[in-house]
Amino acid sequence: MTASVWPNPVTNGLFVEWSRSLALETDCILYNLLGQEVHRVRIKPTGGITEIRLAGLHLPNGMYILKWNTDSAPVVKKIILAR
Repeated sequence: MTASVWPNPVTNGLFVEWSRSLALETDCILYNLLGQEVHRVRIKPTGGITEIRLAGLHLPNGMYILKWNTDSAPVVKKIILAR
């Protein structure tokens, strides 16, 4: 499975486009560069676009790692939060 994340840099929310559906729900986890979990949302990718809202989170600007599991392997994307 492939996925694209945009926009990057992120302001209030980001979109994840999935190449196909996943059979099960998965946790999409945002980590800071120290490896600390700073946000988690449960999603069920449906082979299209999923929006993940970051508005209202009190996170400092900077680089973060977005990770989720798929049927075959974890997917990891770097994102920049710039508000």
